[in-house]
Amino acid sequence: MFEAWKNWRKEDLLDSIFDYEEISFPHEQYQPRQVSEVIAKVAIGEIDTYRNVTPSEIIEDTKKQIDEAWGRKVHQEAKRDPLVQKAYDIRPETPNGK
Repeated sequence: MFEAWKNWRKEDLLDSIFDYEEISFPHEQYQPRQVSEVIAKVAIGEIDTYRNVTPSEIIEDTKKQIDEAWGRKVHQEAKRDPLVQKAYDIRPETPNGK
């Protein structure tokens, strides 16, 4: 899904708003099993929370980002969270932990 833009016609990319080379994958890629295990646990009722983030080590940072965005003021200087900036800096398909 994140690399579908690579199959677009070149003329379509010329009119695009975003530079997909820069934003095509926002975070390191994790193994599909990490997500599928959470999905399976939600499906069987072992996990009953509405929001689920995986891997667990990014939960606190995710909450922080949401809280900061929710509380931002109109005229407050905006600054990207380090994780978001990292998403702009890394190359697509960067493996987890690299």
